Amino acid sequence: MPEAPSLLSGRVNRQTMTWLIVAVLAGTVIEAATSSHPLVMPSIPVRVVLLVAIWLALRSQRITPLMAGRLLLAMGVVTALLWSYVLGSTGYRVAFEAVAYGAILSIFAIMVAPLQQRYLWAGLVNLAVLIPAGFTLLPEDAVIVGQTVVVLGIHTVAVATMDQYASRVQSAGDRDPLTQLFNRRPMVQRLTSWIASGGPSRGTSSIVIADLDDFKELNDTAGHEAGDAALCRVADVLRTAVAPRDAVCRWGGEEFLIFLPDLDVEQAVVIAERLRQQVDVTGVTASFGVAQCDPEDTMSSWVSRADQAMYTAKRNGRNRVEVAPPRDGRPLTV
Repeated sequence: MPEAPSLLSGRVNRQTMTWLIVAVLAGTVIEAATSSHPLVMPSIPVRVVLLVAIWLALRSQRITPLMAGRLLLAMGVVTALLWSYVLGSTGYRVAFEAVAYGAILSIFAIMVAPLQQRYLWAGLVNLAVLIPAGFTLLPEDAVIVGQTVVVLGIHTVAVATMDQYASRVQSAGDRDPLTQLFNRRPMVQRLTSWIASGGPSRGTSSIVIADLDDFKELNDTAGHEAGDAALCRVADVLRTAVAPRDAVCRWGGEEFLIFLPDLDVEQAVVIAERLRQQVDVTGVTASFGVAQCDPEDTMSSWVSRADQAMYTAKRNGRNRVEVAPPRDGRPLTV
């Protein structure tokens, strides 16, 4: 199964994550040069080996950029736990380590965690740095522990508030104002993330592109209000007809795209034909192109193949479903 999407899904690539690994590696080397603690030095080679292993796995595409980020988060939490125990020479030093690691790692947790669990992950990260600090400081330095908890609590609430506000702004920007379907941007992110997560090699999925027939003529003869009403009717059909796991967006103009994860081309054609019939009763017709994802496909090539199948449907008389041939030229079995 593809990995659960996060805030970074579709926004971070292997090169970006590689530079992050390099930055963490550089920080580890600096730490080795500036610390003389007898327990810190033996940990440096272990951390370097782990960072190099993550980089090699990322480079060889054994893991995705998002998985690499989650591994870095796990390393950060373990490091924070270790430092709380071995570097806590004073109460304020322990509190500083807890606040520093908690502030940085909680933000990173929100970015790489599954969307529905990001606040839980951030809370667990804060607990992970606070609990060992509490064991080290209590009961002698209860005031410092209380100050640390307050600082991290305020920081977490502030970050969560900003995240919620940003999510509302993004959600509004991700919606087509006319049809209230998702627009092109979130669909591009979802398809890109799905392919990057290894989806094509782990199962079969398909996309369907639907384009209203003679839409320009409808606008020219009946007016743009009639065209807008037709788009809204078709959007309602697509929105109510697809399963919850599927996704539909207004791809642009009079064109819609439906993402059918884990459905092969035969199943996708059945759905596309059902949608075609339901659109037909709204007063307009649409031509449909279906393409199953190939292991060699990029997001652009996958959409392009569905688009070409849709244009084939137009040339063959409109109001019909056509299927994109596989990239390797295998005969279709639909």
